[in-house]
Amino acid sequence: MINTLESLANEILLNILSNLTWFEIIESFWSINKRFNSLVCSIFSINYDRNKTGIIINEIDLSLNKYQSILLSIISNSNLSISIQRIYIDGRKSVFFDLISKWIFQENLIRFINLKSLILTRCFLSEILINNLSLLIQYQLDELILTIDKDSLEMFYNKYDSGKNARDQVQKLRVMYQEFIRQLFSSKCQLTSLRLDISQDNSLYQIHKCFSSSSSSDIYSNQIDNQLVTNCMTLRRLHIHVIHGYFIEHIIEHVPALEILSVVIEDSLALEQLYHIKTKNFSSTIVNWYDKIPKLKCFTLYSHILVDLEFVYLKWILNSVNYVEKLKLRLHVNLTYQEDSMKRHYFIDANFINEYCLPDISKNLIIFNFYIRFKCQLLSDNNIQIIENSFKIHRFFIDHHWIKVKCFFDSIMSYQHISSTGMIKPKFFNSIKNYSHIFDWYHMKCLEVDLCPSIDLVLEQFDILFPHITSIQFNMG
Repeated sequence: MINTLESLANEILLNILSNLTWFEIIESFWSINKRFNSLVCSIFSINYDRNKTGIIINEIDLSLNKYQSILLSIISNSNLSISIQRIYIDGRKSVFFDLISKWIFQENLIRFINLKSLILTRCFLSEILINNLSLLIQYQLDELILTIDKDSLEMFYNKYDSGKNARDQVQKLRVMYQEFIRQLFSSKCQLTSLRLDISQDNSLYQIHKCFSSSSSSDIYSNQIDNQLVTNCMTLRRLHIHVIHGYFIEHIIEHVPALEILSVVIEDSLALEQLYHIKTKNFSSTIVNWYDKIPKLKCFTLYSHILVDLEFVYLKWILNSVNYVEKLKLRLHVNLTYQEDSMKRHYFIDANFINEYCLPDISKNLIIFNFYIRFKCQLLSDNNIQIIENSFKIHRFFIDHHWIKVKCFFDSIMSYQHISSTGMIKPKFFNSIKNYSHIFDWYHMKCLEVDLCPSIDLVLEQFDILFPHITSIQFNMG
């Protein structure tokens, strides 16, 4: 008996198709017959594996003609195009990003009427693309993931770095960027989930000033000043990567339905010029964030702390979210560049965590997850034991059953690592010199080592010890 592909059950065929790329599915199985057409549409419409579904344009091996041919076959068939719910375009891996994005996002034309999730990285936000994004977030999308990275800024600068109208064009596009960011947190947005990375913002974009009345000083500024910023009533999940922490205080004024807030701060937690305003006097417009985002259940913060006063600001933030059920902190603390009282703390223990890294009153807190990297002097094995035991005898941590804290001292970088959930300890060898600042050793990508006779022993098992390393610097002398 001869078995053919068509004799397989739909469940098996769907499993086979799910292991192919989106363009392999279309090229190989679309238009075979009605059954396979239905299966292909199901693959693009079912979100069983969100990392693989939909159109994913991140391949560098496909030619522009190939891309356009496949996309044309999708758009030309209404049954297939309406099944597309997710598009992911990664400009870092596609040299045709500009051409493809212009072709997909033509002005005032939405090619995929059921598109619900859109991911854009390394994007040059042209005027046409911004206009389309504005329509999509207002009428169609549930989820947007947008990364405005360094390459995007360079494309922005290079496009308008010359010509007599360059300045006006830059100013006009800058205002469009700012207005779009404001729209994300207004009534003209129906997103339920937003992941926004503006950590590479600079003097051209000035995105961090988009809520400021002085964000622009030219003829376009009135467009921002006169635009009423309302609330986005649908946004429930926000993951945002910013340069400065103060930007979040503007955001929470406009997202009353927010349930999950994750903040990554590229720079230190608070700007120097804001210290006296925000930390010493606490002159924020709201006392507790419950007044603005009462549905918040989970709060996550990744940040650097370089001066003592930033712990005061951190404490104020934590007291503002003292009603959440889940709190997650990832802190990189380095106070060695200042002469201040907190440097006298020899290490971080239960008392330190309780005083500086928790709200004064934890009303609903169920889960507290922290990982702190603290620049310090040498810690002995006895010090580490004392630190770990401090949580076992501290009444607050005993009552909440948060006593299984792990501590590790990195003798190369002189950092104390302390975590509530355990950690993957680095695999050291004698000639290692330096590596990137990380919270998770397992995902480290860069390493600096000295050449020595024993280096060959390390290289023999390098893939096992350092599975994610992509760059090694060898010191010859």
